[in-house]
Amino acid sequence: MNVYLSMVLIFVIAYALGNISPAIILGNLMGVDIRKEGSGNAGTTNVLRVLGGVPALITLAGDILKAIVAVRIGFGIGGSHGAIGGMVAFVGVILGHVFPALYKFKGGKGVASGIGGAFALDWLSATVTVFVFLIAAGTSKKVSVGSITAAVAYPFLVWFYAKEFLPVAVAVALFVIYNHIPNIKRLMKGEEPDFSLAGKFNIKEKLDKVFYDPTADEASESEATAQTGEDADESCPRRDDGIDYFESVAIPELDESEVKRIGVIGSGSFGSAMANILSHNGHQVTLYGRNTELINTIRETGINDRYLPGAILSDRIVFTDCLSDACEDKDIVVFAVPAQQFRDVAESAAEHISEDTLVVNLAKGIERGSLLRMSEVAAEVLPGRRYVVLSGPSHAEELVKNYPASLVAASDDKESALLVQDTFSNEKLRVYSDYDVTGVEIGGAIKNVYAIATGISDGMGFGVNAKAALMTRAIHELSKLGVAIGAEQTTFAGLSGIGDLMVTCDSDLSRNRRFGRMIGEGLSIDEAIERVGSVVEGYYTTSAARELAEKHEIECPIIVVTSEMLEGRITPVDAMKQLMGREQKEEKK
Repeated sequence: MNVYLSMVLIFVIAYALGNISPAIILGNLMGVDIRKEGSGNAGTTNVLRVLGGVPALITLAGDILKAIVAVRIGFGIGGSHGAIGGMVAFVGVILGHVFPALYKFKGGKGVASGIGGAFALDWLSATVTVFVFLIAAGTSKKVSVGSITAAVAYPFLVWFYAKEFLPVAVAVALFVIYNHIPNIKRLMKGEEPDFSLAGKFNIKEKLDKVFYDPTADEASESEATAQTGEDADESCPRRDDGIDYFESVAIPELDESEVKRIGVIGSGSFGSAMANILSHNGHQVTLYGRNTELINTIRETGINDRYLPGAILSDRIVFTDCLSDACEDKDIVVFAVPAQQFRDVAESAAEHISEDTLVVNLAKGIERGSLLRMSEVAAEVLPGRRYVVLSGPSHAEELVKNYPASLVAASDDKESALLVQDTFSNEKLRVYSDYDVTGVEIGGAIKNVYAIATGISDGMGFGVNAKAALMTRAIHELSKLGVAIGAEQTTFAGLSGIGDLMVTCDSDLSRNRRFGRMIGEGLSIDEAIERVGSVVEGYYTTSAARELAEKHEIECPIIVVTSEMLEGRITPVDAMKQLMGREQKEEKK
């Protein structure tokens, strides 16, 4: 066969193999489009984040294997020009993985396939490169330093061990360094974070921190470990290095009829803070978390160091990893889980929640795909239960410190709203009642999108003028969309509207704003999610909000450009130009 035709054939075969994406295939089998979840990358890291540890290992092995196969085929077909054939195959499989025609040219980053290709070309230089990475990352405590150092070393090692592969080694090294430009900028500024072996490589902890997994809760029912605070004190001394911000708060002496049995589902920051408030309000509180290790640690120490470090929680709280313990025989069940996980968690809890139990939801988001608000999801999976949404300008980090705050409890049932108002209120937390469930939920959900937008603006250094303009136009845009859906106009002038928008767009306690700021500073979406380390609700709500606006034919330019930025269609600079270059119009239209 003609050598040129051979190389073309090798490239086509390698590119086709690169199109085989274990991440996308596994995602489809599990009912998830991996390119629309997490960071949107069809690679090992995102699979770990979205699907779990086993799918991630399968993805890693598959991506490495397809590159090895491609390069070996290149050697075989190349014949006397096997070295060139191997290099062509290496390039082809990487391009096929990163830009797969089979999946509209949106794949992964090619790191795992790059590893496989390097080992197939020359295992010795690849092995030494891995050792260089481990040494550089270990001594610097920075993964990016390890990656950059390994990329720089790889061509020299190839030149030493297998010179014939030097061209492709240089190309791969330049590709890796190019992808690490944001990291290099942070290193020069001294802003690149260290890594922790426990934080980076503990798969169970990583999954628990990024996503609340609604499954695997019943496995430990026989050993529910739902101890009372008193029992915990006797068996495991609570830490004395934390701060009890409620130390001076006198727990009210309630009549037996006034004491509510309350289950809080979700041991993250907001669930823990709310459980603490309710307990100090004199109620019987059970806090559920599916991570047994975390629950045991909180029970033993009295501190949720992962989400609310240093703050001592009430010793009257009952901690459990058994879902039924938090739901059965309760007057109120509070859901404090991410919006995109609410349906699955509520379905698991439904059989344990009686029809007399009042359901309170703290999640702020719109369900992707269905475009349903949380109350609409609850109507499907928890039919017949009374429902209250509790929302407003509040960060768990301040609630747990007993700082003054105000919230709004909205329900179609006035008595339910008043009950939540009375149960949650105290000297530092003022709760208002409302009936506009639609407005309160829309305000709480979509403000996260605007927080990302203002965070990007701040990250790009556009100043307070730009942020003020964004926030003002955001509330105008939000109210237009909300009214079209069926909300009351005045709701958006209240706590769940402009109040929540202000606190989310203007505080670094907001994960959504921090996420946006990192993107504005040049981080990729994947890196920003990794550094935030917790669920960024706005990232998942943005596309749903855009679809909702299109469905109701409401012009929402800030939502649109934010969605396009997160999908990688435009840059933040392009977004700014689009917003500023729109047709001139009257302010109130």
